[in-house]
Amino acid sequence: MWSGLVYLFAYILLPPRTADTFDFVRLLTLVAVGLPALLSGRNEAPMQREQINDVLQVFLANMAYLWVTRIFIALAKQAEADRERARLMQTLVNTDSLTGVLSRKRLLEEAEEALRALQPGRVLSFALFDLDNFKEINDRYGHPTGDVVLVHCAKKRARHGLRDRDRLGRLGGEEFGVLLPDTELSAARRLAERLRASLEAPADEGPDVTASFGVVQARPGWTLSRLLTEADRALYQAKQSGKNRVATRKDGPDAARDPVQKV
Repeated sequence: MWSGLVYLFAYILLPPRTADTFDFVRLLTLVAVGLPALLSGRNEAPMQREQINDVLQVFLANMAYLWVTRIFIALAKQAEADRERARLMQTLVNTDSLTGVLSRKRLLEEAEEALRALQPGRVLSFALFDLDNFKEINDRYGHPTGDVVLVHCAKKRARHGLRDRDRLGRLGGEEFGVLLPDTELSAARRLAERLRASLEAPADEGPDVTASFGVVQARPGWTLSRLLTEADRALYQAKQSGKNRVATRKDGPDAARDPVQKV
């Protein structure tokens, strides 16, 4: 048993190639030492049948230990590779392949989880924005340039001013969303304005671009559908008011009179 543990510990403590060398050298050493004894016996005395059987069992047991250990290590490596592939697949599902921000699926999942956990006394806001006149950029410069603009906005401009807890995702096309935990409407509006100003600044690469924002503060009991609908209505207000603006909506009969702001 202890002999078998030596093979196992070699793979645990040593790099794979070194462990292979160590275990094979150890097995060959046992063969080199034991085979002469098997053939000639100790002190030139012939070995009894029981002694021969014992030596053969030692050889066979060590060979078995070695191969069982190699099989065990191979299975462990395969399991780790499978886990790594699963993590990679999960990352691909959760990440937008073009921009590197959260995918639509993952952003909406997190928004739904946050809404379910929202209790009285806690706040949650959501900002929906899309790039103004993006179709014209695609038509004039081509889709590859449009992709450059999206990547630039998502990776550099749109992350400006976001906190670690804020969650930015691409909902599709040129439309993005930002989940803002523990953020009241006024603070969410200020953050959206910072993002708007950052996107409006001259671009380092590709054509200049602006964005319109719709910001809402959720209430306990809101569904994901309600959150997206209210944010979309606020975004529509910003578009109708001239684009490159931040519009907010509140929960209540005065929602239609909520301000559209541009600082």
